[in-house]
Amino acid sequence: MRRSHRPPAGRLITNAATTPATPNPPDSLSAYELRFVVEHLLGARRRWEEPITILQMPRFDRHAKARQAFLKEWGIPDPAARAAANEAELFAVAVTQWAERYRAARRAKYRFISAQIVAPVAAGLATVLATTSVSSWAVIPSATATVASSLLASFGFRDAWRRLSRVSRELGLEIVQFAMGYGPYRSLDSPGRVDRLVARMDELTIPTPPSVPPT
Repeated sequence: MRRSHRPPAGRLITNAATTPATPNPPDSLSAYELRFVVEHLLGARRRWEEPITILQMPRFDRHAKARQAFLKEWGIPDPAARAAANEAELFAVAVTQWAERYRAARRAKYRFISAQIVAPVAAGLATVLATTSVSSWAVIPSATATVASSLLASFGFRDAWRRLSRVSRELGLEIVQFAMGYGPYRSLDSPGRVDRLVARMDELTIPTPPSVPPT
């Protein structure tokens, strides 16, 4: 008689009671999964909106940076607290115009100094290389000296530096007189002060055409 290998009935019941049943796949997302998806989508949206928020921060405001540069350069207190609304707005516009001319003057100065140094140095280096065994390399500093000299002659970095420096200095002095009530602004009322500064800004910031030599 063959012996059956089936376990006892009690053992089957015990195993069935202790073994967890395999859950069926859910038809919809659970609360935890739904929360995870929503947080992920919101995080992606915040990452997309981050550059826009950074660009709108006050530290990137060019008017504020121009105001800080002007107050530091001329050493005057900020007149925004005691000035009228129209004068404060005009002060911000005038300071921005000054900052543009001031930065342009500095750029022209650096370009003039760089070209003024590069041209003779490159020409001297080309002369030295022409007398050595690597004379074929002399063409590189020679071309560099030619380009630097052409830039100096064509673009007039020195004239632009001097002209923009004069404009930024005169415009800055006019803004200081307007803000502090010095000079011709001492006896003017608020509309007169605004009209005078606007006229001086038009006179100083509009570029004059270069003089053409007679032929």
